[in-house]
Amino acid sequence: MPKLSPQMRHQRKAALKLVLLSLSIFLVSLWGVKEEGSAQAEVRKGTATMKAPPRPPKAEAPKTWSPGGRVEVPLEEGSTEGAAEGLTVAEVVAGVTPAVQDCLVQWWMMDSALEGDVRLELTVGPAGLAAARVVDHDGVPEGVVGCLGGALGAGVWPGSAEVVVTVGIPVFSS
Repeated sequence: MPKLSPQMRHQRKAALKLVLLSLSIFLVSLWGVKEEGSAQAEVRKGTATMKAPPRPPKAEAPKTWSPGGRVEVPLEEGSTEGAAEGLTVAEVVAGVTPAVQDCLVQWWMMDSALEGDVRLELTVGPAGLAAARVVDHDGVPEGVVGCLGGALGAGVWPGSAEVVVTVGIPVFSS
């Protein structure tokens, strides 16, 4: 056999190391198959039963959801005094929506099934906002009700003949 140059010896050593590494990986993978051997054999024979993947949890309604339910929102003292001139109810609702959404996020943190819009029934009279209710819910947490009262009471509402407006406020802004 001819004498090998140092470079060729180095290449042969590297090739031999790769072959040994590949062989050891192959043997380890065969050993892993032996560990699962009986289960694998059953699957190959067709006798094993496959478990269905776990079902995702059903979408749950919020804990407070109650079709037809109404929760009074006590407005802060002085929030109904003095009606705004030249504003519409829609403009005031748009103005208080971020503060109301902060309250809804607090509620969502207590009940993660709360999603979409929360409907508020607002009664606007000659002196501005006269009453507010959360619609289709019962047992809204006290802290959330107080937060909603503060957020709605902070708005300067227009005076009008008594009108009841129902608005949907999204839990999260888009």
